[in-house]
Amino acid sequence: MRLKFYSAGLLCGLAMWANAQVSELSDLTYFVGSGSDTAGLVIDFLDGNGSKAWGVLFNDSTDGESMLQALAAADPGFTISITSGFLNDIVYGPQQGLGGQPDYWGTWSGTPFFWTSNLGIGTAVMPGTWFGCSYMDFDPMIEPTLPVTAVDGPLSLVESDPLALSLYPVPLAGELNVAAAYPVRIQIYDATGKMVAQRGDDMQHHIPTGTWTSGVYLIVAETASGVRTVRRVVK
Repeated sequence: MRLKFYSAGLLCGLAMWANAQVSELSDLTYFVGSGSDTAGLVIDFLDGNGSKAWGVLFNDSTDGESMLQALAAADPGFTISITSGFLNDIVYGPQQGLGGQPDYWGTWSGTPFFWTSNLGIGTAVMPGTWFGCSYMDFDPMIEPTLPVTAVDGPLSLVESDPLALSLYPVPLAGELNVAAAYPVRIQIYDATGKMVAQRGDDMQHHIPTGTWTSGVYLIVAETASGVRTVRRVVK
């Protein structure tokens, strides 16, 4: 059973992804990094929400870790945890693949149609080739599915804000104050997907943040009728 913090309704409602299916580098619309050469990066959380693809720019050659770091640097909604060359976690908006909870990330070389497992994120990536990551049980190995292109530009977690949610101060310092147009319950997650705070229905919330580490936090506010707003804050 895969770890999920968000309902299918939230995943659909955020409408984060474009619909164009990717088979060639020329199909990509979202590019990160810099340089004269390009490779494709595919990430599949294997959570039923499909596989996503980005283009990564570089010079001469790169590797899987550098590609992931380039995407994390370009998009504040995308965070990774890497320890001694091992990919632990990827969090992208509401999608989360956390090492050992319950699965791990496998890495792949090949094309969107045909993948072979490789030796990890240190694997060299040459111009015109592809690198893939899938959150999977190691037995059996599950390769990334045929991807669609990610949205062209940084991830927007909030397409609209029907709750008129107000968060302050930003960046966080001491206490997070949340005000909404309607009573909302609050859940807050750190970049690893761990819930760090939750509050019941109210129009005003005052949440101590003194023990939180520096980083990006995801705020999910929901009314009793199921209207949601998702926001990011930084400490």
